[in-house]
Amino acid sequence: MTPPLPKPERKLWVESPAGSGRHFPVPVLLAKAGVLELVGEWAEAEAIFRRAASAAAGSGDSALTMDTALRLSHLLINRGVYAEAFGAAEESHRTAESMADRERMAEARTTMAVALMRQGDYARAKEVCLPAQEYFEEQGHSKGMCRVYNLLGIIGSHQSRYAEALEFYRKKMEIERRQGDQVGLSNTYNNIGAVHVYQGDNRQARECFEKKMRLDQAIGNRMGYAVALTNLGLLHQREGDLEAALDCCREARQVHQEMGSKSGLTVVINNMGNVHNARGEHRQALDCYRQALETAEGMGERKSIGTYHCNMGLCHVQLGDRREALECYRRGTAILREMGLGYELCYHLYDYAQLQFDLGMADQAVETAEQAAGMAYEAGRGDVLFDVRVLKGRMAYAGDRTTGTAELEALAEDTDDPGKKAEVYLELHKLDGNPRFREKARNVLEESCRSTKSEDARKRLDEIDKPASRRE
Repeated sequence: MTPPLPKPERKLWVESPAGSGRHFPVPVLLAKAGVLELVGEWAEAEAIFRRAASAAAGSGDSALTMDTALRLSHLLINRGVYAEAFGAAEESHRTAESMADRERMAEARTTMAVALMRQGDYARAKEVCLPAQEYFEEQGHSKGMCRVYNLLGIIGSHQSRYAEALEFYRKKMEIERRQGDQVGLSNTYNNIGAVHVYQGDNRQARECFEKKMRLDQAIGNRMGYAVALTNLGLLHQREGDLEAALDCCREARQVHQEMGSKSGLTVVINNMGNVHNARGEHRQALDCYRQALETAEGMGERKSIGTYHCNMGLCHVQLGDRREALECYRRGTAILREMGLGYELCYHLYDYAQLQFDLGMADQAVETAEQAAGMAYEAGRGDVLFDVRVLKGRMAYAGDRTTGTAELEALAEDTDDPGKKAEVYLELHKLDGNPRFREKARNVLEESCRSTKSEDARKRLDEIDKPASRRE
């Protein structure tokens, strides 16, 4: 992609400090750094942005100083240096406000909001962004509207408001298609794919991620390519192809390391931990989560910090250190609860409740399970809601066998999914040893094999005498 030439009205050489006789080609430096940023040479791009920002600040050209500071702020956000990025954008906003420059004020506000969003402060991010949205829509400012819609879509997605998120992404995509913005379209396909992942639609998610990958390869967008790899790895894991998932993670990790992307690196390392965990390699998984947590703490990424504490908790359970697991879950769920992230929080609360129950903390376990069920329902997480109902049935059984049995039998009748129905019957068999429940599970799976030719049902039949597995 050929970098845009500087605007004709702007001088190519800027005297800095003013009256010193020293001149710097700031607009040219910005164009060069922009290309380096796109192709993933972030360290070199940052050095050039900083050189340009210093020269612009000394020139006395307020507009150039603001523009250069914002360009640096964008890159710092990508590298995970959020506090400095917010500070640079806030200073740019103050300068724009003193000049009554509404467009640059809106641009600075959008950048400030992105930095806040990355740190998980969604309420403040929306508050800061609202005046920018109003200005860009009033002016028909396409680029500004795209940035704002993208930000609001991400926030909606994280807060489980999927229809709202998809509507913002639809608006953004319409503008990008009209303008032929390939980089923007790549990002939008990725974010729509993420919404489909949250909704459990792997097929549509894969289509979006593959479209994104093709666009990124065509335009040389290494960062976008690494993100697409990460997300495809997640889908491979969901489909049980753990080796392919790990391969995607390794390739994405290499790209993020070369680019110096801390934020991207934490996501990939966490995902590698998830794959190791699914393979039964719990100590390797715990090492990954610790690495990801350390980096996330250095960046102040609160959502990631909460998530990685909970992931470490699961590993400690699997390694037999339940007291350490309890502390990890306490820390992690507190952060996610404070941020209002119901989609992520509900399944960590399920694991937390199960741990509390196993440790004899019956009252706390019941309370935590109730919270998990409520959040799972609100977030549309039917998978987690089912697991919580099984757990609540187990807890009821521990107090009164008749009540617990009735709750679990009612759950089995409520579900149309043969695999889930069989799982409940196998849970009942485990609890009281009654062979009639195992036979019920067998009958359900055999009927599923006959009527749907389900390969999953066939595998479950082969394992019918083993304990039922819960969600990983």
